[in-house]
Amino acid sequence: NDVWIASLAENGDVGRFEYLQPGLFRGSLVTANVVDGRVFVVSRANGRSVEHAAIDAGVLVPPWLGQTVDAPPFGGYGQVFSGSTLVALGGAGDISLEDGGSMFVRDDRIHVTPFDGGAFGPLAVSDTKLPVAIRDMAVVSYKDFIYVVGGDGSASDQESKVYVGRADPVLGV
Repeated sequence: NDVWIASLAENGDVGRFEYLQPGLFRGSLVTANVVDGRVFVVSRANGRSVEHAAIDAGVLVPPWLGQTVDAPPFGGYGQVFSGSTLVALGGAGDISLEDGGSMFVRDDRIHVTPFDGGAFGPLAVSDTKLPVAIRDMAVVSYKDFIYVVGGDGSASDQESKVYVGRADPVLGV
């Protein structure tokens, strides 16, 4: 639950890391972001949880606040913050068939969990979809864009593909 901070220059150089106050989160960390004077951290503790705290001039201002948030229906989804909105993309899993069997499918949906300034809202499916159904990809946001890198999809060359989309500044996706 240690928290470290470093500056990131426009050219990509990373400054010296400094130790901050520990967070309350436990479990595998998935993604994090600093926006609007808060640091947000998603972990896989207790299912899928988000912790956040105020940050002022690089100093965490307690308390850490946390809540469990709904997860998309399949595993293997990528997660990233777009501003303070938590975005989950793609994933894969089995669906039940009418004959009692099951079928493995990849998901092309984008799920958003908005932050209203005090808490995260319910999970919602965006009208926007990924260009392909994909799972286990790397996802990063930078300025107004979300980048989806590699992953496991139906195309044999999926691991070498990069998709870029402009994020809506209000909706986060």
